[in-house]
Amino acid sequence: MAPRSRTLLVVADTPTACHQLLATATHLRSIETTPDLAITTLLQTPCDCILLCRSMPSPDALRLISAIRALSDLPLLLLTDADRAAYAVDALQQGAQDYLLLSELTPDLLITRIERAIAAVKRSRAQEHARLWASELRYSKLVASMQKGFLLCELIRNGSGQAVDFRYLEVNPAIEFLSGLKPSETVGRLVSEVLPGLEERWMRAYQQVVDSGEPVRVEYYAAPLGRWYNTIIVPCGGELFTVLFDDITDRKRSEAALQASEARYRTLFETMAQGVIYYDAELRILSVNPAAEQILERQADTLIGRTIASPQWLIIREDGTPLPSEEHPALIALRTRQIVRGVILGLTAPEQQRVRWLRIDVVPTFEAGQEAPTQFYALFEDISAQRQTEQALRAEQQQLATILETMEEGLLAIRPDGSIALFNRMARQLSLLRAESRITSLAELRAQSGLIAVGPDGQELPLEQRPIIRVMRGERFSGAEFSIRELAESAVRWLSCSS
Repeated sequence: MAPRSRTLLVVADTPTACHQLLATATHLRSIETTPDLAITTLLQTPCDCILLCRSMPSPDALRLISAIRALSDLPLLLLTDADRAAYAVDALQQGAQDYLLLSELTPDLLITRIERAIAAVKRSRAQEHARLWASELRYSKLVASMQKGFLLCELIRNGSGQAVDFRYLEVNPAIEFLSGLKPSETVGRLVSEVLPGLEERWMRAYQQVVDSGEPVRVEYYAAPLGRWYNTIIVPCGGELFTVLFDDITDRKRSEAALQASEARYRTLFETMAQGVIYYDAELRILSVNPAAEQILERQADTLIGRTIASPQWLIIREDGTPLPSEEHPALIALRTRQIVRGVILGLTAPEQQRVRWLRIDVVPTFEAGQEAPTQFYALFEDISAQRQTEQALRAEQQQLATILETMEEGLLAIRPDGSIALFNRMARQLSLLRAESRITSLAELRAQSGLIAVGPDGQELPLEQRPIIRVMRGERFSGAEFSIRELAESAVRWLSCSS
């Protein structure tokens, strides 16, 4: 098979034996140039291989190899008279395919090395093409399957260099789901045609990315679509840029609802009459509301950061005895992980002479997936005035009970259902009952007293005329006289009765 015709670019500083070698190979066409003109000639002249012929090794040769390699992947062979291993290594590292000694070179060997270098470059190009093809395939599949929207766009400027529009060059199917725009109606068109009225600030953002070469992440509201988007804008060189975006409208709505809810909660927290204290997982105070400051007579900054073990108050039970720390409702909630409700505690500070009584609820809160509480809040109210009222009422009730038990008149109070509400000592005595008798109804009274009511004629009063029955009918009377006697005795005891 006849050898293939090749065009060689020969870069030589001085005429060398390279001329003799090439002269014998008729199928090799050579174009000679000097190192100074090598780059210009390479750009203007197509060739299959480059021969760099230097009589002696030189840093200039290495720099020339590097410059050529930056412009072209053509095979490059270095031919020289110098047999220096270090120089050969440097040349190969800069991009030369081969290093040949002119003293050992023959035409056949030169042709073989040229063909080998050309074949190696072809293999490398084929491998790179395959790699790029595979990469593009993966890229196209990724873009087509990704859930985020993808846009490849070209910025359009006016005569003064300001961005005024952009053109959609490539989009993925997800944009239809995210924006309602169909790819078939988008690619190749200007955004001013697809979305007229898009805010100018987004043009400025795209221009900033293209001009600076730096990516930008931004959240924005697209008024023409009525949606919020989270976007990442990435420069692609020249006037090109890509946009990755997803629809965050639901999230923004949730955030707005949460902010409104937090505002309502904050208003409630700051204006409610009950005191509220928030604790962390170690029962350290995180925040207090104004009502808590007022009830506890402490400023928030003196409370936040303290724990329930801080000795600001002596805490007592309802009976006045000190409360052990393990019985504190917050510690019970921490230990049991349950809500603790309606605990009554008394607080007294060293500088105060009075006890402040509180009714407290403690509620543990949990984060998703957590078994242990992450926060607690205590809700409490000052019941000191209520306690004082209850104590005064109990004192009055005790005083009234003493009066009723020591008075010389009998007193019997009956409820509409016939049960006895009050039956004092004298009433029990007049009914011939023992002091310890427990009478709860009229039926029990009749059964245990053994008395009968007798009228002025000495006869037993009819049931409807008896004072107790008249009272239960709603009659009011004063000084009604009647007598009572025991069934087994003839002795009569006269009584005056009022209702």
